[in-house]
Amino acid sequence: MTDELNLTEQVKNIINAALIGGDTNPLNTSIMIELEQNTGKPLLVELQDGYARKASDCWNPGGTSSGRLQLYLGIIDPATPFKISPKNQRIHLPTTTYVKYDGSPYHPNMTEVLETEEGNIVLGWSEIPDTHTNWNLKSKLSSRDEAGTVREMQLLEGEKVEQYFSEKFDGEWIPFYLHSCVLLGYDPSPQTKGKIVENIRRMEENAKPSLDHNEQIQKKIAEARELKLDQGIWSYESQPGVTINGPVYLNELCRKYKVE
Repeated sequence: MTDELNLTEQVKNIINAALIGGDTNPLNTSIMIELEQNTGKPLLVELQDGYARKASDCWNPGGTSSGRLQLYLGIIDPATPFKISPKNQRIHLPTTTYVKYDGSPYHPNMTEVLETEEGNIVLGWSEIPDTHTNWNLKSKLSSRDEAGTVREMQLLEGEKVEQYFSEKFDGEWIPFYLHSCVLLGYDPSPQTKGKIVENIRRMEENAKPSLDHNEQIQKKIAEARELKLDQGIWSYESQPGVTINGPVYLNELCRKYKVE
């Protein structure tokens, strides 16, 4: 997990250095190099608030309940530099367009409330936990607190972004990620797109001769087409040594189940 949090910690460190008037140039250079190495790839900011409590006995095991979730997803632009603004206490992440989600992590259809914004992903320092800007905004409870609100932050780039969505709720967020990619004009990896096709393939292989089952498959095929998975030239491995041509397979199903 340390590698995934590397960019997150660098951003926190540069904010703390700027607050005390320290030399931010080495930190700024390090962040810019890491972002430049992932030019043209996704950049994700996750901010999640929750209510945490410490364990007291077997009846109260402690833990953190999820609350508000903010996601910012864009594509790293080579012509847009990372920028830190001490005067306005903002950081500017190098995107020209990004999608934004602000709500519950358990929203039944997150894509319905997804917003598309132009410009950089801009974060106020006071939004970021574990910095000197806001001593009360922490990712963990302090030693003196038994309960309270906490905020966690992740800043991920490149392949780590697809891994994040693949693992979130056992991959339930893959459609959200692919829908965001359509809005951003970004082509995700074939293996990530293949997760949607694999789900349809399993449904089709276990299909029962019933109107209800056919309608379920038709709905999944239509959703895949909305994600443009029936377009282009791409293949994925369903298992070692077995390659599936995604668009060819989906278009065959479109004809079979009469999905236009």
